[in-house]
Amino acid sequence: MPFAVVRPGPAITVLYEDPLVLVRPDHHVAWRGDRWDGFLARAAGW
Repeated sequence: MPFAVVRPGPAITVLYEDPLVLVRPDHHVAWRGDRWDGFLARAAGW
């Protein structure tokens, strides 16, 4: 599965109401928040 990190401007924070967003390839917002705090490890199954 392709993975890209995009660092957009503050407009994304306004749109998603959080500065960090994980969006699936089908454009579904899988997660949003203000800190990763182990989220990526949990999402990757570690």
